[in-house]
Amino acid sequence: MSPSFTIVRLSHTSPSRGQGGLSCPYVSKAPQDNCDKALESIQFAPDYTITAGETEIDVSSGLCKIRITTVNGAGAVSKQNIIDGMNIIYNGCKKYFAGIYAVNAFTIDIQEVPPTDPTFGSRVQFNKAVCLNPTSKKPIIPADCTKGAANLPIQGQGPQGLLKQVKGQGILNLSASCNITVTAGNKLDITLDKETLKTMMKKITDQCKTSPGYMTVGKGTFGSNGRVTLSTSLNRNQR
Repeated sequence: MSPSFTIVRLSHTSPSRGQGGLSCPYVSKAPQDNCDKALESIQFAPDYTITAGETEIDVSSGLCKIRITTVNGAGAVSKQNIIDGMNIIYNGCKKYFAGIYAVNAFTIDIQEVPPTDPTFGSRVQFNKAVCLNPTSKKPIIPADCTKGAANLPIQGQGPQGLLKQVKGQGILNLSASCNITVTAGNKLDITLDKETLKTMMKKITDQCKTSPGYMTVGKGTFGSNGRVTLSTSLNRNQR
């Protein structure tokens, strides 16, 4: 029988000693019911802990975004640990129910997220190209982006054929006017293959033409909570 987890609302008093570092820097409200739904969208290992190596997890629901940052080597972080930390934030940041709670093994950051946030807002759709306003009069040449996506280098000779990437920063490639980045929210290796990224790039260039853009998918890393974003921008050397 699977264990059950319940978020218990604590009385709104000051946090007690030994609760770790709590700060309440935010001045906009994160609805608690939205945060509870965001928590339930986290994918845990079978023992209800965060998958080893997932150093950053971002989830959102409605107007609430939760970021969990774990420390490698500090021990497993369980779902109950996260629930306890959320309760400390709700209890200590009683005006907005948004704040940051940090202990040795992990940090929880709860804050309001506007519906129009380009990555975590409630209006964001996965697998959809989103175009941004140009930051320069010089255009991005779509053919440069297409060529750059087709020429992403393979990392080593391993059987998985992972694309070459910088740990924690993702995949970076310059192709004439086009700067290409592929990033994973949980900072783990990206497992999307070149053909998938070429298809994503085509959607971006078809939609955005000479303007920068991006697309987010809810998969594509070794971790259970990976969302991967492919984005294009003007090569800084071309500005």
